[in-house]
Amino acid sequence: MDRWTQLVGKVADLLLMNSPNRTGLGVVLGLGVYVLTLIFEPMLNNFTLLNLTRLPAWGLPVLGIVVMNLRAIKCSLTEDSVGDEEVDVAIKVIEKAKMSPGAARHQYILLIAKVIEGIKVKRESPPDLRTD
Repeated sequence: MDRWTQLVGKVADLLLMNSPNRTGLGVVLGLGVYVLTLIFEPMLNNFTLLNLTRLPAWGLPVLGIVVMNLRAIKCSLTEDSVGDEEVDVAIKVIEKAKMSPGAARHQYILLIAKVIEGIKVKRESPPDLRTD
């Protein structure tokens, strides 16, 4: 059961946090389809196999998020992933490049430095309660 929990957590992180642009576009796509289903509801009620009008209002935005992130979901499930698409692409480029092991190691070191540089840890200090 722990593997399934990790898998669901990984997919949720991927959908909601790792690609906010795709998530936003997925919501817009889902809401657009929802509006279209409201407009064309009389015609769509004739479809029995896939009746989008029966989905709840939140169903189409969720479906839009999944559709916009299908490639990333597939890659994270079938390939090793560090959880960041740009870093994954960089690792693949280093692995496929024709360079010496020393040069590849140097590129990995540079990549690690860039990732560490990009992480910003915000340390919150306690609020100043003094009144002067």
